[in-house]
Amino acid sequence: MKEFNINSLVRKNILELQPYISFRDNNEFENPVLLDANESPFGEFNRYPDSTQKKLKQKLSEIKNISSNQIAIGNGSDELIDLIIKIFCEPKKIQF
Repeated sequence: MKEFNINSLVRKNILELQPYISFRDNNEFENPVLLDANESPFGEFNRYPDSTQKKLKQKLSEIKNISSNQIAIGNGSDELIDLIIKIFCEPKKIQF
C-alpha cells in the first residue's frame, strides 16, 4: 500500500512560502524592554501572545499524546477553515 503524502495536495506556492521569523523568536532576553511593537514595558500581560503558540501546542500534545507539529490553532473554526481552503484549493479551479 502506498503511503499518503499530504504535501501532494498542497498548492505549490504554499509549499514555497518561507515562514515569518520574529527577532524575538530567535533570541533570548533577560528582562527585556521591547518597544518595537507598541507594547507596554509594564505589567504581567503587556506582550502580544506568542504567534507560534509553542506553550499551548506543547500542552495539547501532552494531553492528546500527539506531536505538537500536528496541531493547528486558530481564532475560531472560521479562520482554520479559511486556511485549509487557501492551502489546498486553487482559485477558479474545480476538480472532481
